[in-house]
Amino acid sequence: MEMNKHNSYAENPRKRKQKHERTDEAFRVKRRQKTTARNVFDKLPDDILIAILSHMSLKDAVRASVFSYRWRNLWKFTSRALVFSDRDTPTGARMDLLKFQVLLARELELNQSTGLDSLIIRFSNRSKYTTSGTIDDWIFLAMQKDVKNLELDFSVRPRFRYRYKFPDACEMVFEHATETWLCGFSTRPRTLKELGVFASLRTVKLVDVSIKDEVVHHFLSCACIEQLCIRGSRSTKNLRVVDPLPYLKQLEISNCRKIRSLVISAKNLVSCTYQGRRKISFPFKENPNLTELTLDGPLCESFVYEPKNHSSYSFQLTDLVLKLQISSFERTIAPTDSPRLYALTSLELNIVSEVDRSLLFFLSLIKSSPHLQHLKIKIDYLVSFPPIFKRMIQNMMAFPEVNSIEENEFKLEKLKVVEIVGYCGSASEEKLLLNLLKIAPSIEKVFIYTDCDYYARDCPEEDDLVIFTYRLRQDGLHRMKKNDRNKIRPLSRFDAIKHANILRSSFPSETRFVIT
Repeated sequence: MEMNKHNSYAENPRKRKQKHERTDEAFRVKRRQKTTARNVFDKLPDDILIAILSHMSLKDAVRASVFSYRWRNLWKFTSRALVFSDRDTPTGARMDLLKFQVLLARELELNQSTGLDSLIIRFSNRSKYTTSGTIDDWIFLAMQKDVKNLELDFSVRPRFRYRYKFPDACEMVFEHATETWLCGFSTRPRTLKELGVFASLRTVKLVDVSIKDEVVHHFLSCACIEQLCIRGSRSTKNLRVVDPLPYLKQLEISNCRKIRSLVISAKNLVSCTYQGRRKISFPFKENPNLTELTLDGPLCESFVYEPKNHSSYSFQLTDLVLKLQISSFERTIAPTDSPRLYALTSLELNIVSEVDRSLLFFLSLIKSSPHLQHLKIKIDYLVSFPPIFKRMIQNMMAFPEVNSIEENEFKLEKLKVVEIVGYCGSASEEKLLLNLLKIAPSIEKVFIYTDCDYYARDCPEEDDLVIFTYRLRQDGLHRMKKNDRNKIRPLSRFDAIKHANILRSSFPSETRFVIT
């Protein structure tokens, strides 16, 4: 029956003609819609089309060039974020330095826009013979394009590091600028603001770039600067981050080994990070809006052990990160006072410790935060091997060992989330969590991350011989010496998970436990 119907349709020319007419009509409607859409775009001026392309990825913007002849070169005038990384390869391996420079120069040459949203360059500066003039040209181009966000990340492994020296921006302008442009100045400008370059600069991030104090102050003089980050500079010594800085919100000064003094006084500053092993005087002056703080090194120890020196701003902090790493001298006595953390809602503690060393000292910080909601503790355990170095490692601890805490009626009613990173199932960790449960019975979620690579336990044959081998590593492997293989039994990550599951039973049934 169906075969006869098909044959009758094939033999009927009238039905076949109707089918073709319907198909042709659908094609004409579809083509008319495309033509209408194209006419709408053709009526738009180039500035709007370039603004549309600027919100697309570079690959999609280049593909749009085949839309019509008019669109062929529009993508070259887009004000977009230019991101260059020597790891941007199919395999993830580092790109050859010469090839990377050629690729970057080609991309910058094709970009003909008068403005640039972001210029981000990340590559490993592994050779001291890298041409500084080439990098200077990139920076001068950023000036010409009136870039808004500038990031130079030249980080690499420490022993291969060669820090690029950031040039004096004013001097570089006079070296690269034309005589016609310089005739517009009656006197020699001394700041970037007077030169009129980097007028729209909002963010500056320099990693492993040595930059002098004068150049940093030039960046701070930019009218729209919102974020300044300097890491690993060897030329930064004396900084003054003081008003007028109407838009500065975030500041980071990290690992500047030669820094001697730092003064921070910015009324609109919200977030600040200072990390460094060099002891400096108290940097914070007038910062009424400072709510997020990250500290490391001697300044972090001063915040914990000398809370009165930081009482002018500690009461207003809402997010605090403390990195208590290895100290230069032994801490044996706990401070009598605690920081005033009345507004704190999020606390992160990065601790370097020994396995089974008491962690109860940090409960004093937690208790001084009545509005604390989120607590995160990251633990990195030192290696005590061979045993003769055990005393030396104990003297390097940045916090005293507290074996008991005073019982009181104080409760943390708002603490809901607790995270433990680097959990290995030691008794000190269990004791900390159980005491934390006593003062914060309202805990709803506990996250325990056992992402540690190897474990070891006490030698059962000799009580005084304790070998702790625990350290965060990426490969997850550790080879013990031959004469030690019979003394200790390596434990696995599953042992830590087993201890965490046992600890789960001590918490209320409604508390959500996440163990990974």
